[in-house]
Amino acid sequence: MIDHILTMAHQQPNVHHLTNQMESTSIDEQSTVRRVIVHSTHAAVGKLYANGELLPKAAERAAKAAWTHLQSPECNWRFILIGLDPNIYAIRFENEDDQNSILYGTAWNFYNNLVVLRAWTTSRNYHDLDFSSQIFRMEFKRLLPEFLTEEMIRLFAEIVGQVIDVEVPKSGTKFRAL
Repeated sequence: MIDHILTMAHQQPNVHHLTNQMESTSIDEQSTVRRVIVHSTHAAVGKLYANGELLPKAAERAAKAAWTHLQSPECNWRFILIGLDPNIYAIRFENEDDQNSILYGTAWNFYNNLVVLRAWTTSRNYHDLDFSSQIFRMEFKRLLPEFLTEEMIRLFAEIVGQVIDVEVPKSGTKFRAL
């Protein structure tokens, strides 16, 4: 019995050797994060409209600057962003409220370039998502009095795209178009 225990102890690798093996093993961080996002129920895909490519780490920095409300009091971020294709990113949110605050809050930009975001589930191929339009809220301020009509605001807004609604102010001169 003692011989058996000594033999087993002799066959066990030493801790230093195991540590070296662990340190030399590389883990593909992107594929690990991709698996986390794939198994998420609160995810979105964003397409950045820019002249050049914005690498995922830079897109993540821009998202953190724009989405400061998604940082917990402990300074942890409640989303993960990874690159799928050039200027296309998958984003996993911690919960549905966080996801909705980004998807339905406003139009977003990273470094002054439009990011069109769409809700996404892994049962759907992100290539099938339509990134061709985005809803904007435009404010028209300091217009001359002759331009302060709903018809004129609609005309100005149609220069940019399809108008869904024009909000006429109850008082003041700040019109909004959606």
